[in-house]
Amino acid sequence: MAEAKNILEFLKKNNITERKAKSLFDYCPYIENDKCLIYPVRPIICRLFGVVKKDEKIANIECSYAKPEKFLTEKEADLLMLEVTKL
Repeated sequence: MAEAKNILEFLKKNNITERKAKSLFDYCPYIENDKCLIYPVRPIICRLFGVVKKDEKIANIECSYAKPEKFLTEKEADLLMLEVTKL
């Protein structure tokens, strides 16, 4: 997948050790000191966090720190994810 490849290349370029979550319920292993270590190449699910309307099917991923000018609809989020899977 293109996202994984981009992340691995970014890790190597920035001398960051690859990390794995211990389970599906674990926090992101690339959050350190409240900052994302892979922010420039973060995956689509991270990019959608806080911008998909809370009552849509994607999940309750409304950000408690900021509110976007416009929330994405379920359809808009689905289309973005479909585009990423084509990469």
